[in-house]
Amino acid sequence: MSLVVTHRVVYLSGKTETREQQQQAIEAAKSVASVKLVINNMSLDNPGLADAVKQALASDPQLASVPIDTEAIGDTVRLMSTQTNAEQRERAVRIAVGVHGVGKVEDLMK
Repeated sequence: MSLVVTHRVVYLSGKTETREQQQQAIEAAKSVASVKLVINNMSLDNPGLADAVKQALASDPQLASVPIDTEAIGDTVRLMSTQTNAEQRERAVRIAVGVHGVGKVEDLMK
């Protein structure tokens, strides 16, 4: 997580694993007497969802041996690989979309 202070405004950014962590950071920033405003640009990291997608990809016979990294922020999952072909990318996205909790899939595979 990072913060930038400009003209008594605190900008919070980065990833947290829980909303409680975000709230603690916001409250800590607000507790500083000279701060007039806190802007929350933090995103919610979701390692459980990333793991669920990774497991779904690994259990597919056509993708099990393909190195695909996953990252989840909120309900958005990013799929990343430099070793996939068009058919594998399409299949991976289709599988990821089917995992419970996934709202959006970003295909960053090549």
